[in-house]
Formats: sequence, structure tokens, C-alpha cells
Amino acid sequence: MKGQSILRLNQIPVIIASNVKMSFVNDIKIIFGIESSTSLKTEEKFSSFKTNGIVGNFENINETSIQNLVSKISTSDEYLLSIQFDEENFVQLSSQKNSIPDFIIELNRKSKHVEEELIEFEFEIQKKIYNGQKAIYSIHHFLEFFNNISAIKLLSILHDELENSGFINYICIEECSEPFITANFSFDSKANIFNAPSYSKPQIKENCSFENYLDYPFDPNCFHIDTKLSCSNKTTNRFMFLEQLFSICGIFDATSFKENTFHFRLNGFKTHEGILDLNTNSVSLGPYFEIFNWIYSSDGNISDKIGIARNIISIFLISGKINIPDETFLSIKSGFNTYLKESVSKYIELRGKILDELSWISQKSSEIVEKYLTNYQRSLISFLTFFISIFILRVMNSEDYLGVFDKDATIFSFAFLAISVMYLIFSAWTLNLEKNRLKRKYSNIKRRYEDLLIEADISNILRDDEEFNYEMGFIAKRSRLYSCLWLITVLILAFSVMLISSYLSFFAIFE
Repeated sequence: MKGQSILRLNQIPVIIASNVKMSFVNDIKIIFGIESSTSLKTEEKFSSFKTNGIVGNFENINETSIQNLVSKISTSDEYLLSIQFDEENFVQLSSQKNSIPDFIIELNRKSKHVEEELIEFEFEIQKKIYNGQKAIYSIHHFLEFFNNISAIKLLSILHDELENSGFINYICIEECSEPFITANFSFDSKANIFNAPSYSKPQIKENCSFENYLDYPFDPNCFHIDTKLSCSNKTTNRFMFLEQLFSICGIFDATSFKENTFHFRLNGFKTHEGILDLNTNSVSLGPYFEIFNWIYSSDGNISDKIGIARNIISIFLISGKINIPDETFLSIKSGFNTYLKESVSKYIELRGKILDELSWISQKSSEIVEKYLTNYQRSLISFLTFFISIFILRVMNSEDYLGVFDKDATIFSFAFLAISVMYLIFSAWTLNLEKNRLKRKYSNIKRRYEDLLIEADISNILRDDEEFNYEMGFIAKRSRLYSCLWLITVLILAFSVMLISSYLSFFAIFE
């Protein structure tokens, strides 16, 4: 509905015009006839609202006024109204027991017998979280408590508040003149004004030592105020201070909360440690929140960024102090850009070395195949030289082509062929050894660079072993081809010897 907001009341949500200014405390003053604010003592905490004073008159204490007051209390909260006439004479209205009409009847009955006595009243509300919402009945008194409580106590309370709910919307019954919002808290006079993110513990344990992590598992975003919806005041300044403290917890090497002090240690180019008094509530610690978000963003490696941040922050820190100037963040980003350029150069150089070694393997595989082919050629040339020499010498001596390959020549020929087969086996065995040596060399290359590059990047550079597998396939294919060619050559030569030999021929074998 336009121009309206929903306020949770005792039984059901009731729509109240948003331009109506409500004051829960003022209503109490009017009902109980209290003219001076000093006559009413009020305090409000996270868990309760309590006010008490002296009843001025009973003119406005009726069923309608009490019903109107009670209707402004959240449906999840419990209240108790007590009016004390004397030590033994009192009337109570409870959210769990008696009804308002019965309370008024009993009050009227007892008030008739009172003559000029000081009648005290006390109104107390026990507040609870309902659907991520909690009521604030007097924003003035609540912020008074909020701003005066110690930082450690405040953190403990906020942790308890968020324990069962990822987001708390503190709804002010009266108009909130200075609303503000963070990732996990909001203070406003309206409910459900935006989609709140779920509360999650920060991921800083792997990089930092925060001693109180289990007690205060906050992220600085829990306290980072949306500047579009808030203005600067004492309360927002306190949230900003907590935002910076938890940013530091995610940056420095070691931090801890002890009583009302914050202990820190940073190891960079210089080592700094010190103690910060939490009662100062200073908001000028420096751009720690921006540095924290930059470190833990998805852009870049966290370990690299946090190392550079610590080194540069240590340069700007003064001994024992924790404040840094705003230009620190710019220096950190510049330092990281320089680091990236150096890293890229080193990476390209490293990648080149891997590719060079892969090229060496490719060259070596070609040499192995070439050597195998050379062995075949030598074997063939040796036999052909022997064959031709025998043929020419015998023809020149006898001047006859018949009977050139007699018994001696035939035996020598088959001996050469047997040696050739043995040489084939030896060459194949040597080739297999060289092939296994290349595989071992390749595995060593991959293992050697695992300390410098991630496994996925090594696989990407080596194209998932595509090039190496091709070289191994090349060696296997060529070795099979040359082995077959070698065996066929031996068989052809053996067949030729048997055809022209006068000692051993096919005819003699078959006869």
C-alpha cells in the first residue's frame, strides 16, 4: 500500500500510516500522568525494555489506553505491567496471564482506597527475535545503551543475536530519524525493506591467526554501512570502527581481543605489534576495509595479495600504532600490478622452458627412429656387399654363372642373415629402452614444475600430453614399419640365396 508500513502488533499485523509519529515512551507518560521526563526512568537493551516512575493520576488509565499501548508491542515479546500501591498491595498485567479488562477492574477497585500515596509503576518487555526482526521501543534509550556498552560486550551480544538468524532487522516503534543498514543488521522504522543476505562466517582462517574467531566470527561486511541509507553519527561511527577492526583481523598475521584491548602483529618488510584501546572508538584507522575486500575478492590469488599488502602496510605503519594513510591502498595495488608483470615474465620464461624440453623429446624421438632405420640400412648394405662380392669373385675366377653359391658361400650367406635377424632384435630392444627413457624424462619434467605451477596449468601447457603421445605413437608406428621391412628383406634375401645356391635349394629340400 502506498505511503504505509506494516507494524507487528500483539495479535495480527496492523497497518499504520507512515506519516504518524509514534513515541512509545510518550504514550506511557500520558497514560500514567507523568509531566516531567525526570520522573520516568527508562532503559532499553537488546533483550529488554524497562521503564518505571510515579503515577501522576489515574485519569488516562483505562481499557482503551492500555489496549492501545499493548498493541504496539511485538507479537513475539512478553510484557509485564505492575502498579505498586504499597509493599503488599499491587496490580499486574501480564502478556501470558490476566486480561486487560480484569486488570482495569482490579486497578479501579484498589485505587479507591488510596489516599495521597506515592504509587509506583513498572513496565517491562522481554524482547525476542521473530522472523529475523526485533522491536526497539525507544530508539533514544536503545542507542544510549548501544553507544555506552563496551566493544567486547557489544560483539558478544551481536554474536548471540545472529546465532540463529543470518540477518536482524531492528524495527523502531517510533520513527527512526537516522536509519542505517549493513550486510547483517538494519535499524529502521520499516520491516523487510530489502533482501538481506544470509550470514556466513568469513574465510580468513587459512591466511590469518585470529585468536577469537570462534567467539566473534564476523566479517567486516557485517558492520559496513550502506552510505546511501545512513548519515554519520555516534552509532554509525561505532559500526565503522568495528568494520575496520575485523578488516585488520583478515589482513594481519595475528590478532586478538583481550578485555577492552585489541592486540595485533604484522610481519612484512618490517614487523609491527601493538595494543589498541577499544574504548577510543576511533574511525580513522585507514582504508583497511577496502584492502580487505580487495584481498578476498575473486580477482587474483589471495596468498599473493595478502603478502604484498602486509609488506606495504608495514612500511606505512608507525611503531606501536595501527593507523595508515589513505594512499596505502593505492600503493598496495601498484605493488601488486608490478608483481603481476614480473610474475608474467617469469611465467612466460617457465612456460618456454617446458616447451623447449618438449621440443627436445620430439627431436629425440626422431633420432631414435632414424637410428633404427640406420641399423636396418647397415644390415642390408652389409649383406648386399657380401652377396655381390661373392658373386663377382666367383664369376671372375670361374667365368661361369653356375655354382657361384656353393656350400661355403651358402652357409656364410645364411650366417649373415641370422646375424641380421639378431641385430634386428637387438635394435628393437634398444629402441624400446630409448622409448622408456623418454617416458621417464617426460614424467620428470612434469614433476619438476609441479612446485612452480599448478597441475592444471602444466596439463594445459602440455595439451594433456597430446604432443608426447603423438611422439610415442610416431616411434611405435615407425618401429613396426621398419621391423616388417627388415624381416621382409631378410626373407627375400634367404629366398634368393636358396634359388641360386648349388648346395641348398628348394629342389633339394623337396627331393
